[in-house]
Amino acid sequence: MEERKRGALKKEFLVKLHGGKEHCLFAGLLDLGHQEGLSNVTTTILQIPCKENGMMAVVHARVTTAFGDFTGIGDADPTNVNKMMVNHILRMGETRSIARALRFATNIGVAAIEEMRDINDIHDEDAQDNHVSQVQLKPIFDLAHKAGITNKQLDDMCETKWRVSADNLTPSQATALIKDISAMIATSREDGNEEEKKVDASRKIPNNWIKGLRDKEIKLGMDNDKHAENSRVKHGYPRILSAFTIAEGSKYKKELDDRIASQEESETDSPQEIEQPTRIGG
Repeated sequence: MEERKRGALKKEFLVKLHGGKEHCLFAGLLDLGHQEGLSNVTTTILQIPCKENGMMAVVHARVTTAFGDFTGIGDADPTNVNKMMVNHILRMGETRSIARALRFATNIGVAAIEEMRDINDIHDEDAQDNHVSQVQLKPIFDLAHKAGITNKQLDDMCETKWRVSADNLTPSQATALIKDISAMIATSREDGNEEEKKVDASRKIPNNWIKGLRDKEIKLGMDNDKHAENSRVKHGYPRILSAFTIAEGSKYKKELDDRIASQEESETDSPQEIEQPTRIGG
């Protein structure tokens, strides 16, 4: 009987933290799972977060690969997640349960970054003096592109949070950034609403949002750019779409959707002109 071949965790999915200890990324576990014939992932909520249980979510996961079925349990609450994930406790609990099951399935002994508490509380011993190399930056840019974040937007994130460009991150900052981007990807994957979950509300909207909003404006009859710009300003938004933040873009999208729905309802309710039958003969 031919022995099944094991996969290998790619180096770009490994991150070194304090003391040189390595941790893997959820994206790497998922990639490795597919290398080993991942065919099924199911999750069961064991505890829904509420005030009575300290907003703790507990989720059970089962994964199936060419090597069999494996299970894992993940928990999450406001005290052990990144601040960006506080409103997504259940999703993070699910991600952690899947990560644990995948680690059992793929024989990975190191914990996933997503299983750990807020990475911003963790600092590398040499973080104050050293910057990450271009080789170490590659996984960050790869993850950012996967999340739909451009290099400029990535630099903006780093400037806002640490007042440095992505090229000048310290190891601890790079690790925190990887955790943030991984959380964005995990949230969008589980929620099914990839675009609105991948970046925080203070950043500028990506190009695909601009196109989507413009299409909705045109549907409302704002074909002329000047007309559209004036309408945006009138409703309290920036004149040009590229200046919109994620929060503004989300709010504006909802308003446009409501206006489109109202317009379509109005058209449906309008009395239809009834064609009179043609009279034949006298």
